[in-house]
Amino acid sequence: SHASSFGTGGSVWVTCATLAGTGTVSAASGNYYTVDTNKGTALSGGSSGGRIALHYGSAAGATLTLDAHGSVAHGGSERISSPAYPGTIYCSDDTLLSTERVFGEWHSPTAAANGVTLAGGTWTNPHLGFRDTAVTVEGDLALEGEAAGAPGLFLSNVAFTVTGSLTLDAARLMTRGGKVTVAGDFTQMTADQQKPRLGGEFMIYAMPTNDPTALSGAEVEIGGHWRIKSGTTCQPKCHPS
Repeated sequence: SHASSFGTGGSVWVTCATLAGTGTVSAASGNYYTVDTNKGTALSGGSSGGRIALHYGSAAGATLTLDAHGSVAHGGSERISSPAYPGTIYCSDDTLLSTERVFGEWHSPTAAANGVTLAGGTWTNPHLGFRDTAVTVEGDLALEGEAAGAPGLFLSNVAFTVTGSLTLDAARLMTRGGKVTVAGDFTQMTADQQKPRLGGEFMIYAMPTNDPTALSGAEVEIGGHWRIKSGTTCQPKCHPS
């Protein structure tokens, strides 16, 4: 049998002079579970997140969670579909950008013009994306999740740089085009040896190029060691061009 996918997230559009307060703005697509957990049952893919647009003059007094994550289908403890791409979150500036409170693909005039710089450390269950910009993470970065099918970092045509080492622990790094640069070591692992299939995943999708003999559709540069441990995967996928 085959499970159908959940609906895509909706949309939220806010225009105001001043944004303040706390709470959650959500356009997420919910995760869902199949009734039949037989391993022969085919899982459909998840559904993408929705759209959030916040146009404001100032958001200095706001501490908001912005949630436009995509859904994941579950069919048992170790049966998890590929995650849907997160929805988009547009803000007038980067005041609300947080690796702990933003779940979606981030867009802002500041990010588009100047790129984004984020502090390293451990990001737990991230569901964050960027497109057509440069993202620099200062120091070591560890992406940690409960399962490789759900949390992760999603990049599309992004120059992504980690100035230290990068660790994927039961989390996913997906890049479409662009370049991933890790100054130190790059380690893919799973801390939960009871579920070895839920290890860190690195997915590389090459973008089309005008001259495939001279131009790369995607690039990866690692200054230290690349450790791909048991239960983890690396999936490079080329474009026909």
